[in-house]
Amino acid sequence: MPEFLQSIHLTDVADMLIVSACVFVILRWIQTTASRGAAIASGILTVIYVIAEKFDLHLTTMLFQFGLTIAAVVFVVVFQDDIRRAVERLLLASRWRGRKTGSTTQTHVETLLNTVFDLAKIRRGALIVMSGDEPLDTHLVGGTELLGRISQPLLDSLFDPHSAGHDGAVIIQDGFVTRFGVHLPLSENREKSDGLGTRHRSALGLSECSDALIVIVSEERGQVSIAQHGELRRHVSRDKLAETLNAHLVSEDSVERSNFWSRTTGHPRTKLLSVLIAVAAWFMVASDRDQVQRVFVVPIEYRNVPSAVTLPESIRTEARVTFSGTERAFQFIAPSTLKVSLDLSESATGKDEFTLTDSSVRHPATLTVYRIEPRIIRLND
Repeated sequence: MPEFLQSIHLTDVADMLIVSACVFVILRWIQTTASRGAAIASGILTVIYVIAEKFDLHLTTMLFQFGLTIAAVVFVVVFQDDIRRAVERLLLASRWRGRKTGSTTQTHVETLLNTVFDLAKIRRGALIVMSGDEPLDTHLVGGTELLGRISQPLLDSLFDPHSAGHDGAVIIQDGFVTRFGVHLPLSENREKSDGLGTRHRSALGLSECSDALIVIVSEERGQVSIAQHGELRRHVSRDKLAETLNAHLVSEDSVERSNFWSRTTGHPRTKLLSVLIAVAAWFMVASDRDQVQRVFVVPIEYRNVPSAVTLPESIRTEARVTFSGTERAFQFIAPSTLKVSLDLSESATGKDEFTLTDSSVRHPATLTVYRIEPRIIRLND
């Protein structure tokens, strides 16, 4: 077995799996967020900062550290909606709850099918939102509260061109129409929303920020479409819509297992890329795990010497400093940059013994001070 494989332990495998999961979440977020360009730019800047830290590029590192606070504020402002959405989903996932049973029945599904395809035949536009587990209130604007059982006459009247709010969306939850005439957030994903009308773009927008299922009826083409999980499926047949509605509404163990399996096996390329990134990062860190020690003769610089104090000719001008670090860290060290700096301002009070501490040694952040010889500097020696 190769030597590098022998150094891998179970804790290392667990470490890589955890990092892979975190990377996957970040990659999926970048793929679905409307601010994808800003997210990619942040990722590039992060890589540059890591490289600067790794190879001890002082100027670049200082520049990034100076702008870190400003970047953090900008990040929160730009991604505030995405951060809130991620927190909401995390809190919901932590409850380990399945889909609500509610009061939706097969009769309601048939009612929705008949209504949707009857509206499609007469080319009357409609936008129907089937809520999921995640709350929708933060994403909805306007509308009128209503608590009516699902029925075809009710839905027909709500989407009648002469009724108020017919251009908005109808919200359905647990077998009831809870709100109508609602405005949905428009998708800002240009790649997916290019060429879409307002209904389709708003349906896609809500599906990107929630787990709701949105059914769209086009008044121009008389077609039925579905928006779910940030994807838009056009020209859906009655059988396909029935299948999707049942999978979304009916609380059955088989449906839950199917959803779990689809989530487990979905996005294989992104998951593979996440694993590769985690493994590559582990090997970069693992290559630096073995610490070595090396001794350097470092000049001593005396600062703030009072005018009344005269340094003896025998005073130490050099110290032997032992540094601890990785082989890579020592490869990029310049011995001329190492220095011991000692403040003698207190010698004016009669103090003649000073201690060299780790903070007295100027050295790269990639190294640590292991030993200093001598530790004590005496002015009267």
